[in-house]
Amino acid sequence: MPSPEAPATPLPSEEEYPSVHLLLLITGSVAAVKTGLLLDQLSTERCKIRIAATKAAFHFLRRAQPSKTGIPFQSIITDEQEWSEWQAMNDSVVHIELRRWADLVVIAPLNANTLAKVATGLCDNLVSSVMRAWEVREKPVIVCPAMNTAMWMHPITAKQLDQLAEWYGEPDTRGGHSCAEVIQASLPARPDGEPSTAATTNGSAGSVAAPPLPPPPPPLPSTLRQCMCQVVGPVSKRLACGDIGVGGMASVEEIAHHIRHTMELIRLDKRQRNGGARENAAAAAVAAPCTTDPAKPPLPPPLAALATPATAAAAAAAHHVDPSSPSPSSATAATTSQTQPTTKAKATKGAAPPKKTKAK
Repeated sequence: MPSPEAPATPLPSEEEYPSVHLLLLITGSVAAVKTGLLLDQLSTERCKIRIAATKAAFHFLRRAQPSKTGIPFQSIITDEQEWSEWQAMNDSVVHIELRRWADLVVIAPLNANTLAKVATGLCDNLVSSVMRAWEVREKPVIVCPAMNTAMWMHPITAKQLDQLAEWYGEPDTRGGHSCAEVIQASLPARPDGEPSTAATTNGSAGSVAAPPLPPPPPPLPSTLRQCMCQVVGPVSKRLACGDIGVGGMASVEEIAHHIRHTMELIRLDKRQRNGGARENAAAAAVAAPCTTDPAKPPLPPPLAALATPATAAAAAAAHHVDPSSPSPSSATAATTSQTQPTTKAKATKGAAPPKKTKAK
């Protein structure tokens, strides 16, 4: 006899475990082929995901690696939809609505072109417009750079990433490294001991050895304020062009780890804010003047108030009694008043006269 299935564990309520709104932005890097794999990593999370992509990103999304979740092409928001629904004043604008809806934005992959746009405030497409309208230092941003080694090593890259950290993030109090330090440490050493910007090209003879891995990143932030801007740095690998060097997007497992950790901090913040709202409502209820005590129903009106014709008629109607007919109590009183003299008279007539006693 098969054993009965164990009852499913009930999911926690929305109040206990709030859902997180995640906005995923995809740019034109070959790493976009891993989008489905990243969605697989987040498939068990209580979160709602919306996706927006640049035109260049679709060149790689159509070549996406197989995944359980797949690429929901019909749900991806594009530049063409930016103003399609806007016809008149007060109509919705897509990049503003996305910015309002999201609790967290993740740019994976972030290519060099979009990095340069966002770091200089340009907003010529949907993705860059969302970032220009983002609530800086209010909602977290996670960026996952992916580009060729030569582009990653360019001096402007570190400045642009540090610019994002300055705008979107809080001052790092965890002893982390600046983006310039991370990039500098990832450069391979030249024979003279100075960093080199070269990378192994197609495994050809005489090429420079693969650069070392960057220094370990600082520990994950412990508060929501500390994770307002996170850079999940690239890894050293064979790139799309065949070169071996730093620039490949971090693994989807590592990116998902940062996303899950940040979502937990967002949930904690939501629970605290919801709890504060409940406490404020309870305090307002306590401070409000009490009109009635449920345990003590209001007293009935004084008896004198019931002796009016209007209230008597209302009370009679409620009991289906004709108000013109005497009440049982009044009829009894009238009968008593009429019978009392007769009874007294009869008692007097039938009584024997008192006997006279003789004095001795």
